[in-house]
Amino acid sequence: MKYPPAPWRLRGRAVCLFYLLDIARVRAFVSPELSILAVLPGKTLGGIYLAAYQPGSVLEYHELIIIPALVRYRWRLGAWISHIYVDEQRSVAGGRDIWGLPKQLAEFTWDESAGQGVVRQGAQLLCKLCLSQPLFWLRGLPVALPALSRKEEDLLWFQGTGTARLGITRGEVDIPLTSPFSALGFSRGFGIHLHHLELVVSAPVRLTRP
Repeated sequence: MKYPPAPWRLRGRAVCLFYLLDIARVRAFVSPELSILAVLPGKTLGGIYLAAYQPGSVLEYHELIIIPALVRYRWRLGAWISHIYVDEQRSVAGGRDIWGLPKQLAEFTWDESAGQGVVRQGAQLLCKLCLSQPLFWLRGLPVALPALSRKEEDLLWFQGTGTARLGITRGEVDIPLTSPFSALGFSRGFGIHLHHLELVVSAPVRLTRP
């Protein structure tokens, strides 16, 4: 299946909720070669990212990213993506082939005015997000998210960089026990809305392993 080469340029809107998660709980969701970074004793930083990439993007699609931990491999730091869902088959193919991301297809309903986003795979509810309206906005700030992934035997590092109008938000997440990431323990969290998001996802760097 044909898909755009890296880097991918994406435009649209997104929301990201942040959580302090138990390292012991998330360890099973992280590749064993990676060290999990503690931000507090026994805790790492995880997150849920929901985006709608709109006209002007290399592909138009929705995306849900589940981040169980911040990780390190040697001197490279980044987020670990354990689950990622989109509603565009070319995004699935490109995400897997270029970045080694475990992308799967899902169905998205996101009503921003009602503050609600729902992601399903057929009859299976993956998660439901209920978001408050932003408390205030900050204009034109830089956005950067480094990440690590694994493609077959290779560890990869890449990053998304860009700009967005940022708004502080609160959110609650409903994740049924049947969801594949329910064990991570997401519930209420604080986060950011990203409007007028302009994002560039770089080609990955293959990390040298012993």
